[in-house]
Amino acid sequence: MKELRKKINKGQLPSFEVEIGQYVIWENEDNVPHQINSDLRHPDFGFDIGVIFPGESSSAVLFNSKKQIKGFRYGCGLTPNLLGLITIKGDAPESDFEYPLDDHHMGMGENEHLKHFHGFVTGGKTGDQIYLTHTPIFADTRHHFQIILECSFVEQEHIDAYNELRNSDFGDGKVDLFFNHLALIDIQSGKLKKLDIHSLRYHTDLKTEIPSVIYRGAKVNHPKFNRPDGANAKVKIKRILHFRRFTPDIPHPDGLTYLMYGNEKDVFIDYFISRAPNIHTVAKLFKAPSFWKAENHNGVLKFSVPSKKIIDVGPKTLQRVSFLDNQYHLIWGAPSGYTSKVDPLQNQTQNTSGNWEYEVKLEDGTMSNIEIKSFTHYNSAGLLNDGLGF
Repeated sequence: MKELRKKINKGQLPSFEVEIGQYVIWENEDNVPHQINSDLRHPDFGFDIGVIFPGESSSAVLFNSKKQIKGFRYGCGLTPNLLGLITIKGDAPESDFEYPLDDHHMGMGENEHLKHFHGFVTGGKTGDQIYLTHTPIFADTRHHFQIILECSFVEQEHIDAYNELRNSDFGDGKVDLFFNHLALIDIQSGKLKKLDIHSLRYHTDLKTEIPSVIYRGAKVNHPKFNRPDGANAKVKIKRILHFRRFTPDIPHPDGLTYLMYGNEKDVFIDYFISRAPNIHTVAKLFKAPSFWKAENHNGVLKFSVPSKKIIDVGPKTLQRVSFLDNQYHLIWGAPSGYTSKVDPLQNQTQNTSGNWEYEVKLEDGTMSNIEIKSFTHYNSAGLLNDGLGF
């Protein structure tokens, strides 16, 4: 029986028919890798052929199912909303298996295919005025969003607990809020006005003998926000400051570009994410710069740091020397210079006040300065992929 060769192109997985006992080979004509595997919950048959790189073919998969199957599902582990359907035919009884109705990974229901577990970096000195910035991942389309929200905790006990944490020695350290399965576009549409907190974690800082060098400690779950009975805290969204889905053809700006947000006391900068490879950073300013006005508090202000930039490393120059298999799925090994855990704006001598000072350029061309007090968040692992996921 002749093998079947099926092509993956234009970001689509082929649907097709195959005979029991026949081999299938997938050919990847896209410019990004695909990790092909079936829905392994099916009791009669399954396969996982791993990653197929651009221009390459998979190993041959033998369809040795003991039953005929209609609508057998398979997908891509790197782009979870991709779905192909296979009809397995032959001289065998039909399978009576039915897929679960609550299968959100396979697109059942309104926006169910976009639901996932999401984390946000949290800033703000008081629990009734906090700022949340989404932590994105390039390898998963459900996380292809840059979002900044102004929020508050709903219950007074959670406002008080957060205030106590911020007023302790912990100060402006990193706080992560994790939310139960949700679709981020439901925030933009206004369908979600309150978010259920799965957990609140903060990172203890471990000081070293070297001045200004601090190692990030372990994540600590806050008991007031992580109840065993599941009655966790909520936050309400007061204002959407920035909401944007990634566009893969946005070039890297000439200088590192940031979004400024906050109020007159708490001012933060969030790195503006363009195409991969990229980084995501959040920092708190020492004080509001001269150009940060009250009318800016309802949104974000975009600016760049001309002295710093990201150089686009094309996929042809990236050698397959290593892979990272972790919570971000399978991703490219890091290009040189991207494995550092130090924010690029930290690569400068601090001023006499112990802060980092930079000349910045506003969108209208005006030059000014900012002074960074602390670096809250730095992540490169989830944003290294050169186009992976697009």
